[in-house]
Amino acid sequence: MKTLFTLSIVLIISAQAYSQECDSLHSPCLGTFSRNGFYFDLEAVSDVTVNGISYLVQNPGTRDISLYYRQGTYFGFEGVASNWTYLGTDSAVTPDNALSCPIPHQPAVIDFTVCIPQGQRYGFYLVMSSGTGTLESHSNLIEGSIGAQDAYLKLITGKGQFGIGDFAGTLTPDLTFQGAIHYFCLCVTSSEENKIEKEIIAYPNPVLNQLAVSNGQLTIKNMEIYDMPGQRIFLSPPSSALRPQCIIDVSGLSKGFYLLKIYTEDGIRTMKFIKE
Repeated sequence: MKTLFTLSIVLIISAQAYSQECDSLHSPCLGTFSRNGFYFDLEAVSDVTVNGISYLVQNPGTRDISLYYRQGTYFGFEGVASNWTYLGTDSAVTPDNALSCPIPHQPAVIDFTVCIPQGQRYGFYLVMSSGTGTLESHSNLIEGSIGAQDAYLKLITGKGQFGIGDFAGTLTPDLTFQGAIHYFCLCVTSSEENKIEKEIIAYPNPVLNQLAVSNGQLTIKNMEIYDMPGQRIFLSPPSSALRPQCIIDVSGLSKGFYLLKIYTEDGIRTMKFIKE
């Protein structure tokens, strides 16, 4: 089908899968060392902006998942809220779970962006604030090891928390967080980010059949959609302009969470959406 970029065109998502590039760092499932929270570091090989996290669950239950970060390593700053910046909470979630690997990824639906400049290390703290169940890690590496890495980002093995509640419970060293860190390869300043977020809008969310993208006064170069495991499932043809609105047909997608990346001349707009 020939695709033309005109007013209210429909872009069809095909069954073709595209290679992953600069989107998600996966920490593979190598065991089920259950805890209720984890401290770990992310080290940027090049400038990245972290904007999502997925985790693994062995033991079922409904829970609240909270996320914190700090500039610099987590090590030596565990357990004290004043050392950390709160990013948000995914409330009353009942994750998919499995008794052993492979375990499905569960995205934490928290809207945040954290820029990590090249060569710097930032600490992250993902925790069950309330509820029941566990999060999963493995104990194959000592604390401070590289638990997972790609060309852009490294995940550093840290500590697990036994006990539900923010900055609560006892800590166990040498545990590697299992899941995925979602990011894009650009550090966006707050003014640039505010401009892009104001101009680029995708709706409705949740969406049933058609996702509309409005670009305001910005020029959209292309768009991508990723599933939560990090595989790119849609790539629009490159264009010098998509104005003033584009419709993406998502009726063929399975129900669940997805990431939409929109490339503009001023940066990248990344947002989560739910397919009903």
